[in-house]
Amino acid sequence: MCPVTVAKVHLLASGGSDGTVRIWNLDTGLQSTRLGAGHDRVNDLCPVSVAGKQLLASAGEDGMVRIRDAETGEQYHAMRGHQGWVWWVHPVTVAGRGLLASAGGDGTVRIWDPETGRQLSVIEAHQGGAWSLCPVTVAGDELLASAGGDDTVRIWNPETGQQCAQLVCDQGGVWSTWTLMVAGKQLLASGGNDGTVWMWDLGTGQPTSILAGHRGRVWSVCSITLAGKEWLVSASGDGTARIWNPQTGQQLITLLGHRGEVTDVCPVTMSGERMLATVGYDSTARFWDPQTGACVLTVPTHYSGQAAIWVAESLAIAMGSGILVVKPEAAG
Repeated sequence: MCPVTVAKVHLLASGGSDGTVRIWNLDTGLQSTRLGAGHDRVNDLCPVSVAGKQLLASAGEDGMVRIRDAETGEQYHAMRGHQGWVWWVHPVTVAGRGLLASAGGDGTVRIWDPETGRQLSVIEAHQGGAWSLCPVTVAGDELLASAGGDDTVRIWNPETGQQCAQLVCDQGGVWSTWTLMVAGKQLLASGGNDGTVWMWDLGTGQPTSILAGHRGRVWSVCSITLAGKEWLVSASGDGTARIWNPQTGQQLITLLGHRGEVTDVCPVTMSGERMLATVGYDSTARFWDPQTGACVLTVPTHYSGQAAIWVAESLAIAMGSGILVVKPEAAG
């Protein structure tokens, strides 16, 4: 899932196991566009700008990256290169140009021109697959971080394909990455199979702290700003989400309540206050006060939640059976 803007209206794009991409109006709950089958299965989506127009990029199990018009459904490009599933797509900026990065099970990261559909570079990134991808800024340069099953996080120059740094961790593989500002410096968080989150100084390539406490895989990491400070939040297979001080590595709060793996966490807004939402295998969505750790709202989803994003004042939850949209103001 990802947010997408069509004719200045904020909508939701979702992709599924049937290979289609669908665009939804969250105010009405109606499908506005169906982008016909192309992929065997859609693994990831992201908006990408071409000539001032927002288009939609999708990654699939068929090894393809596709660029389509979210309003009309027209396919602009079907880009082949990966030798296996494509897990992630993400917009990147290279020398002022808006490009697209993809990461796949073949261990490569590829850079594409979304306007022409041309593959610009192939980065041999990881052994065992590239599992996560996110843009980072180091010394004013816009770079790209990738993580995978080979226990490394690697920093790349997307323009040249050159590796700038290799961050070696012992996490049994890295599933999730996130950047946040700490004391005026951008740090990178990596969540691993071993239940730890490592914080990295991208300038030195060294870990600043290791956040230990989870007893299961860290599925997701994000940040939330409270009283002018960014805190790190992690969601884990041990059934908890945890809030951390990313500078000291201190665990501040454990969010307890789920009765199964917590698969995703994201910041939301309720009554003008910043809150957190979690989803998981226990078929509930839960809303939390991050200052106290109290669960302020529990919503039955009836199916396991796989991912969640906050868009158009709503929590969109991806489930095996479809998309559930929760408006917490109405639910509460």
